[in-house]
Amino acid sequence: MTVKKVLMFTAILVVAGLLVAGCGGKQTSSSAKQVLDKALKNLKALKSYKATVTITSASGTSAPTPTTSANIEVTTEGGAATHSVMNYSGTKIEGYEVGGFDYTNQAGQGWTKQQAASAKPLNVEIADSLKTGIKDLKILSQDDKSYRLSLKMSTSTSSAQDSSSASSTETTTTTEFVVKVDKSTMNIKEISVKAATAASSGSQAQEEVIAFSGENSAITITLPEEAKNAKSAQEQSTPGSSGL
Repeated sequence: MTVKKVLMFTAILVVAGLLVAGCGGKQTSSSAKQVLDKALKNLKALKSYKATVTITSASGTSAPTPTTSANIEVTTEGGAATHSVMNYSGTKIEGYEVGGFDYTNQAGQGWTKQQAASAKPLNVEIADSLKTGIKDLKILSQDDKSYRLSLKMSTSTSSAQDSSSASSTETTTTTEFVVKVDKSTMNIKEISVKAATAASSGSQAQEEVIAFSGENSAITITLPEEAKNAKSAQEQSTPGSSGL
């Protein structure tokens, strides 16, 4: 799995949960909405930032296991650019998004590149997604330094077991979100997403946390020389090699 896919999964999980939340639930707190609206405006307007992403998963009764961690740097000065270093299930993957291309270096496979799927950095993807479908939003807690906003929902889906059978299985997913907002800057400092899925085949749980820092600080991202000469994923003969 590539850096871009893992990082965007975090945003997609947030998007999917909040769009579903728009289908019903309790009234959204107006004060919480004011806080979130201001924080999202600031998030989208960031010119540069750093972030860390951690993903922890568990199945059945097994203990939670860290599966992914990543460090990210993003700047829009002089053209949008992203640098990421990720550890995915013990494999180090480094990635750049520069000049409309995604570059990936996976251990033992060298650099590859491909056209970037989206020109939007992660902060813009999240900010755009969190503007719609918000319900059951409230201020969970606050102190002198920060707000903690929360949202929780439960969804159920049914799927046929096979094409020749009318029987189906039901899957229930409960998702909890906590968004930490700094009071002095009204910047989002952390988004935590906990998703628990229960089905006849067993249960799964996943927690993702993305933490922001260094907002609008001086960040320079330079594509390595060896990455500039990378071949496209289609040109690579090594099985499983791909770009961001």
